[in-house]
Amino acid sequence: MKTEYDPPASDSENTARPACEGQATDGRGSAFIEKADSMQAPLREERKSVDAEDGSGAAAPLTKKQQFLQFLKFLGFSCSAGAIQFGSCALIYYVFMGERQDLYWIAYLIGLVLSVVWNFTFNRKFTFKAANNIPLAMGLVIVYYGAFTPLSTFGADAIVAAGVNELLVTAGMMVLNFITDFFWDKFVVFNAKATDAIARGLRNVFSRRNRAQDAPQECVCEESAARTDNDGSDEGR
Repeated sequence: MKTEYDPPASDSENTARPACEGQATDGRGSAFIEKADSMQAPLREERKSVDAEDGSGAAAPLTKKQQFLQFLKFLGFSCSAGAIQFGSCALIYYVFMGERQDLYWIAYLIGLVLSVVWNFTFNRKFTFKAANNIPLAMGLVIVYYGAFTPLSTFGADAIVAAGVNELLVTAGMMVLNFITDFFWDKFVVFNAKATDAIARGLRNVFSRRNRAQDAPQECVCEESAARTDNDGSDEGR
């Protein structure tokens, strides 16, 4: 029998479901997506400024002269970082470790970390003038050195153990680091298109994980809403 006044069940139905929907959309997954979105914001602003200066609606590619100057800047900062690595490694090895070959890798690793921080800071600001997200860029640098550091550290240690001069080994590893690091920084770390694609990929990953985490909760919410509907129907009858 219909009446002009609906039973309280309809009110509970209207209040229960939006609460569940709010629970499904909130949480850590949403925070991850928002963080991934924030990674791309500086990139978009930088590209807008470049496009405005160019006036063509697309970022103007570097001329050969600009590329050469970019390489010279990278070379200059890398040389200064190399001096920091070379000097700190020699100081720690010869002064604090007493030329113990079994501890050479520690001196090499400390010098490498100091040079990485120096190199990243100045190349990001002056060489590539990158506006991308610092944590994302630093994460990509960590990826590179996560592979290069163990290979070069233990490789250099093995070469020294074979009888090659320690300073010569350090210099050789610095040259290898310079060449590989330049291409990684230029085409990945400080490349707007590459970092933008990586940020989108991270956003998709976080979004999928968010949906996977919220799926069981949505089922619980639907079951709760169904029970509420049944209870309201029983009360109405």
